[in-house]
Amino acid sequence: MMRARILAISCALAACATHHKTGEDDTLATLSIGPPTSELLIVNGAPATEDFTATLTYPDGSTKDVTSEVTFSIDSGFGSFTTNELAMVTAGKATVLGAWSDKAATAQVIGRVKDIRVDPSLPANTPDLFGNGTEDPTTAPTVVYPPAGVVMPRNLGDFEVHWTDTTPHDIFEISLTTEFADVRAYVPGANGDPAAGPNPGWMAFLANEWLAAVGYEATVMFRVRAVQSTNPGTIGAGAPQLVKLTNEDMLGGMYYWAATSATGGAYGIFRHDMSMPGTAAEQYMTTVQAGRCVACHVLSQDGKEMAITYDGGNWSNNPNTAAMVDVASSAR
Repeated sequence: MMRARILAISCALAACATHHKTGEDDTLATLSIGPPTSELLIVNGAPATEDFTATLTYPDGSTKDVTSEVTFSIDSGFGSFTTNELAMVTAGKATVLGAWSDKAATAQVIGRVKDIRVDPSLPANTPDLFGNGTEDPTTAPTVVYPPAGVVMPRNLGDFEVHWTDTTPHDIFEISLTTEFADVRAYVPGANGDPAAGPNPGWMAFLANEWLAAVGYEATVMFRVRAVQSTNPGTIGAGAPQLVKLTNEDMLGGMYYWAATSATGGAYGIFRHDMSMPGTAAEQYMTTVQAGRCVACHVLSQDGKEMAITYDGGNWSNNPNTAAMVDVASSAR
């Protein structure tokens, strides 16, 4: 009987040594979150998810799971947490923070973006045509926009690429790449302005594609490659070209002038809100608002006023050939 009691007491003490309760013992414990490092793949804009755990480790080596008690967080530009599940939406390297009482721990997570868009007029397997051919730089399309050394607002949105081509290619791959992102679009060609040169083509990345590629990077590379669908063994491959990005988002409005309308619609001055990437420019002072051709214009340095001329201006003394515009109200 005595031996049974001693054994029971010994078992109870052993149990107490491996199950800690909140109190003084917790102040001696260290907090860790896991996994300590990980990589997530964000495919075609779908958030990549991962569950994190949190553990207290005591000086004697025993542990306690405190996942349900820890607050997890990440830079909101990269993603967000629902309890302990991370949903990562932006490419790059980020730090996950776990906080419990007066303790904190970190983990590193890398998000990689893979985005592929195939124009509806092309076969779904179009990317395969660029996977096994031999690259030939001598038959590469010639990029005519953007120019070499260009600097773009990082929140630009609809980034355009224009090219000409002396080879009878009919499918083009335009890519945006960084250390963490690979965004590609496949489009047919010959949709550009014939005045630009032989077999002209262009395409614009969607706002979500551009933002997914750019992330928090300082630069992004774009590249144009092309194949002839009836003979895809050779890929006309231009060299990757560097685009530098602004340190911060560009805010405010950008005004530009369209001299004509290919569809017979309004022409004149348009405004694009830089804080709304992917949104079409609005008619600001066009033939619709002014009832006549609005020609040359200049914006004041503070952005509050705009000087415009009508119907060519020609600097005549006729007061009806020019006007001052209050930018906020469009009143003349």
